[in-house]
Amino acid sequence: MVHDSRLAWRVGTGLLGAIALLVAGCASNSTPPESSAGPVSAGSAKVDTAAATLRQTLDSLLQENVVLVADTTDAALAGRTEEFAAAKDALDQNSQDLADTMGEVYGKDTRESFLNLWSKHLGYLMDYTQGVAAKDQARQDTAINNLVTYCDDFGSFCDSLTEGRLKRDSMAELFKTHIKGLKDIIDAQDAKDFATAYSRERDAEKQMFVIGNALAGAIADQYSDKF
Repeated sequence: MVHDSRLAWRVGTGLLGAIALLVAGCASNSTPPESSAGPVSAGSAKVDTAAATLRQTLDSLLQENVVLVADTTDAALAGRTEEFAAAKDALDQNSQDLADTMGEVYGKDTRESFLNLWSKHLGYLMDYTQGVAAKDQARQDTAINNLVTYCDDFGSFCDSLTEGRLKRDSMAELFKTHIKGLKDIIDAQDAKDFATAYSRERDAEKQMFVIGNALAGAIADQYSDKF
């Protein structure tokens, strides 16, 4: 099937190398060099706090995004209409909060660009969920193809936004792993294999920290005067 072959992404040495590179970059960007000049000044402490707050905010919102996606798709598959609407509203608010965080760094135009791009992949995930619920293979395949393309678009966006600090291919691979994890959750929910669904959800939450830390590290390096 199309979605099986398109989702057989590289999660071996190539992806692990990309993760290692991104994490190493974040660590090097956020950790000040050792100095014999004495205690860290109050000004430096404030900068460190700003960088840590950014990282914590992104990690928290991205982790919340996984939880809310899983809540939304589970309600949709089970036909719990009111719960689906409430979960979808919360998911949309999470997207707004993520966009606000990006806007605080890059400005209003980037906020809107990020929100539009981010919302696209959530829409494709809902398309896939509806295709699963309806046993509509063509709709599932179309949604997966859109998600594969989206990952490259997201990688390009991050590369451009951070002026090359986050590489297009590396971010695309990380997001493909994220999307694969969400697909696994939806498939397990549909099969009523709830043990697998929750296990995959935990994995997806952890993987979001890699993306959040990479993004926060790149931003802190790009705007070292703020962070």
